[in-house]
Amino acid sequence: MTTSQPVPGAATPSIQFVLGVDGGGTKTAALLARVASDGTHEILGRGAAGPSNPLAAGVATARSNLAAAAAQAWRTAGLDPRPADAAVFAVAGTGRPEMAAQMQTAIEEDAIARRAQFIHDADAVLAAGTPEGWGVALIAGTGSSAVGVSPQGERVVCGGWGYRYGDEGSGYWLGREALAAVAQADDGRAAPTLLAELILAKFACTEPRAILAALVATGDERAAIASVSPLVAEAAFRSDAAAIRLLGRASDHLARLVVAAATRLKLPQGYPLALAGGVLCLCDAVRQGTVDRLAEASPAPGIVRTAPDPAAGCILLAAKQLAS
Repeated sequence: MTTSQPVPGAATPSIQFVLGVDGGGTKTAALLARVASDGTHEILGRGAAGPSNPLAAGVATARSNLAAAAAQAWRTAGLDPRPADAAVFAVAGTGRPEMAAQMQTAIEEDAIARRAQFIHDADAVLAAGTPEGWGVALIAGTGSSAVGVSPQGERVVCGGWGYRYGDEGSGYWLGREALAAVAQADDGRAAPTLLAELILAKFACTEPRAILAALVATGDERAAIASVSPLVAEAAFRSDAAAIRLLGRASDHLARLVVAAATRLKLPQGYPLALAGGVLCLCDAVRQGTVDRLAEASPAPGIVRTAPDPAAGCILLAAKQLAS
């Protein structure tokens, strides 16, 4: 008589697997976790891929990168890729119901998860960075937005209008404004700036007008412009006046997003605030400048936490899916 043996790493009635995926205009991050019967979870693997915002990168590219990041998370856990029991995707560009439905169909067809949910990327930040899942989540990565949720569950979205006429304070906005500062300095309309030297070196150009062709040559001008933003922080650190002004303007824009969300919801003084995205998590000047401005606002936030890994918030929400 033979008895069946459990497959190593396979889900059992008491152990299930969930995926949490955070995707934007430049990159996608995935986490794989094992969830025990008591609801506790353990992160097993991580994956990464290119952009998965379907509006910016296209549905086909977004779909491919979501699948690649998820598969890599399984492999780094030492497991063969398979459909997760549940998954939550915080993917920029899926705020429209029709786009979320299209991407959800893709997830099912690609066998990434048995149960999938697409949420606003700020919801993942709230889950990861606020004590009870309400307050304001401010995200400044390639784009920028603030989402507020009241203790009663009412929600508002401020910003998130996209790079064409929004995303103030974001990585794309900083990059675009830095390039504008270089152009104005080259014309003689503004004072010389260290940004010119740094950006010319980045794109291997010998004069500012050559940057135009260099951006086109990258094949993704939006991502290339956003990639300039760290140079603004470097120039500011080296006391460049134009760069310092840009970081201050970014802080102004981001603080106004938070104030707008908190005011519309009539949040109480001392509401929780979660910060996410490369601009806020990696640039001390913008983060501190934003927090300083908000300290003088009404209502002002109380607990302020960074949530550098929104995919971890997706894991928490995916684990709750299993319990529901």
